[in-house]
Amino acid sequence: MCHGCDCSTWFDLSKVGLSGEGCIRDAAFLSSIRVPCTQNVVTPQFYTKTLTARKPLPGSTYSRIELGSRTHEGRVHDVFLKSPLIPGKSLLYEACIQQIVRDSLDRGGFAKGAPRVHDVFRLLDGSVCFSMDLVENARPLSALLQDASDLTPLILDVLLNLTAMLAHLETDIGVDHRDLKPSNLLVEIHEPRTRLLTVHGTGHRILSSYTITLIDFGFSCIGDSTTQRADLAIGDVYGVADPCPKRGRDLFMFLAFLYMECGTRIQPDLRTLFGKWLQNGKTGLLAKLDTYGHEFDQWIYFITGNEQVAAFDCYPLRVLSDLVKLGKL
Repeated sequence: MCHGCDCSTWFDLSKVGLSGEGCIRDAAFLSSIRVPCTQNVVTPQFYTKTLTARKPLPGSTYSRIELGSRTHEGRVHDVFLKSPLIPGKSLLYEACIQQIVRDSLDRGGFAKGAPRVHDVFRLLDGSVCFSMDLVENARPLSALLQDASDLTPLILDVLLNLTAMLAHLETDIGVDHRDLKPSNLLVEIHEPRTRLLTVHGTGHRILSSYTITLIDFGFSCIGDSTTQRADLAIGDVYGVADPCPKRGRDLFMFLAFLYMECGTRIQPDLRTLFGKWLQNGKTGLLAKLDTYGHEFDQWIYFITGNEQVAAFDCYPLRVLSDLVKLGKL
């Protein structure tokens, strides 16, 4: 039961290794969640009775990632362990949002749409961390872009899948990722599979060779599509009045960072579409990306976080329609 709360945001904490349930939009519920500390004092790599850290991995600006082992029902399997770099900080909200996104994408038919969260736990330094699925046989899109000899099939396939995923998330639970770039998109390559993508009632059948997984929800927000008010927002890059969800924001950010990664290698007809999607008044954004590359990163966050901008023109249905018209699918 929803108990007066929007069902899409009623959250069972047992999904992240805790107990209790409540509305994730309710600040009182969020503040009431208690995370116990069971880290071993003598052997600190034993985070809990079932979680053991094994080795550090490349992390991000705000967090540390480790490869770990998790024991469940007598079986041991590999997991990722994520913890904040600053002692005492909490990743509880991020873990909840990631699992909510995972559940939503499961409902939408997007297998492996986000890594499943297994446990939320506290360390001796007060940090609240979480464990999650290790996405096997997947690599960051940023790495694939460097290796691909022909970018067009990869970009088209990924964009088609991403438009459908983002359209579903916005309408289903009002989530904006707010840090969507090629390094935060994992891609698994497999034999071509027929896939029906639906974006706001418009369906398109494709033969897809990639399955994509969204990661790193440390800047994400959950809001209401009608009011565009953020009920839960994490990270300090975006202001408290930032509209959430903001139509087309995630795609605008992703397309800008994607263009920075490989804009000079994109075929002319696809480049023309990037210019159309990334129009931003009279700023000539594509020319700036050509000139400054990743020196322009901070301005992308500034543009997408502008509280006066309520929507971007490169919303999922428009991008999907443009890709279909391109005629290379």
